Amino acid sequence: MPGKSKRGKAGRRNHSDSADESVTDSGSCISDAHDVPSEGNSDKNDSRVSHYLKVGKSFTDKCVPDFIEGRKLTLTEAIERSLKKGKGEERSTAAKLSTLMCAQLGDCAEDVYKDLKATMIKIANDNAASIDGRTECCWSLGMNQFLSGNDLSEFLELSQLLSNVFAGSYPKGNGAVAKVTHELAALHAAAISSWTLLLTTMNSGDVNNLLKSVQTNTSVPSLDQLSGLLRSPHLDVRTTAGEALAVIFELGRGRSED
Repeated sequence: MPGKSKRGKAGRRNHSDSADESVTDSGSCISDAHDVPSEGNSDKNDSRVSHYLKVGKSFTDKCVPDFIEGRKLTLTEAIERSLKKGKGEERSTAAKLSTLMCAQLGDCAEDVYKDLKATMIKIANDNAASIDGRTECCWSLGMNQFLSGNDLSEFLELSQLLSNVFAGSYPKGNGAVAKVTHELAALHAAAISSWTLLLTTMNSGDVNNLLKSVQTNTSVPSLDQLSGLLRSPHLDVRTTAGEALAVIFELGRGRSED
């Protein structure tokens, strides 16, 4: 019989060593990304994207909050600069990295969220910005707020922003289905998902009060508006809208049981 592979502890140790090396490499990548000038040719933009992807991979391979804490300011500054001055893939990759960073930091992520929030809101609101960048910023805003803390005022502010974004998929006043491109539909779906995620942080009483105030509170979409999204020709919009309605139903049922 052929001998069995004796990977055991050695295999696990090799995997651990590889993860440690990845994290060590991330330290130099963070410094390199921070030091690459913001203004430059596409090669410099590609260099920052490459650094961000390497750092992001190490953050998904291993839990290293202490490592990140010691480099939080440097990494946040690099991400903010790429969000402000970068384009296309650089901007969307930077937004993704911010969420991985917040996931690693957990309760200590609030400073990162607050430092990047204004820039991400500006991008998400900017119709002239690349759709990919807007999509990632919408998702990152929701995730980063979800990871960093629960605050009603923050929810209302982001709810206003996100609902304004996915309002583009609402049926028209005459009942006609909104016609949007696949790229815009992906943006709207990301905004709906982000809004729904934030909704899960609210207690059922607050959600009930918000839904009752839709006539005077424009920061919250009505159930009719959300239901209208189910008529979208785009599957991702219909799916995320259905998830939003399901979460609202569950929160409402929880209040009834109380």
